[in-house]
Amino acid sequence: MAVLGRLLGPYESEGWFANCWYQPGETRNELLIEALMGKSADEIRKIKASFKDAKYLNSLEKVGRNELEGNKFRMAVLIQLEGVRMEGSEEIKIDSVKEDVRRLGEVMERKDARGGEIIMIEILVDRSDRWIKEMAGQHKATHQRDLAKAVMRHSKNLVVRMTKFSYSLFLCLFAKRWIGETILHTINGAVDKPLRDAKLLEQTITALVEQGRGDLLISRMVRVHWNPYHMDCIKKVYKKKFKVDLSGGLRELLMVILKSSCLG
Repeated sequence: MAVLGRLLGPYESEGWFANCWYQPGETRNELLIEALMGKSADEIRKIKASFKDAKYLNSLEKVGRNELEGNKFRMAVLIQLEGVRMEGSEEIKIDSVKEDVRRLGEVMERKDARGGEIIMIEILVDRSDRWIKEMAGQHKATHQRDLAKAVMRHSKNLVVRMTKFSYSLFLCLFAKRWIGETILHTINGAVDKPLRDAKLLEQTITALVEQGRGDLLISRMVRVHWNPYHMDCIKKVYKKKFKVDLSGGLRELLMVILKSSCLG
């Protein structure tokens, strides 16, 4: 799995990881989110063009439409797969940014803070990293709260204390959890991508030990492998935050696991 991921290249490997999320008979939506969300429109077009799956006629959109439940998480993934995300070079219009912040604030900063996932998806999946970073600054200035923390606070409504609830409600809550994960991944990547990816690598170690999630380790290590400059930035952030040098023993351990045949 690891060797194949590296041989496929940066775009075909992402399509492959995106396709892996449903293959083992259990959904592993982190693979899907991290392979697609936050990518530029050009990256999405290249991922789609290199995608291979005869069952779905080499179409990632067909995979999403057929394998995902008909919910708002599915909507977010399909919007991203349209490949029309705002270009990073597009002019940032402060009035429009403030309007986005106002609309998000109406959803996330009110006391009941329920619903509004469609507005969150429409704004945060579509905007460029530069735009979202500006939004994060404007949101902090307006509401005295980080945008990512506002999303996490909003997502706490997914923990619904009920003595009895239907399976349909369970599916609704499950979908909302992944909407939150999708939006957080996008925001954190826009605000500080090296920090986001350093945290993902740290989480990977726990997931590998406690849950056997070698798939997460492989996908995340292969992904950062393609960009040496980004990898160097991650190393610096990781050492500062976790007091461990990724250029030393831990990095060697990760690479041994990555290359291990027992993981694919």
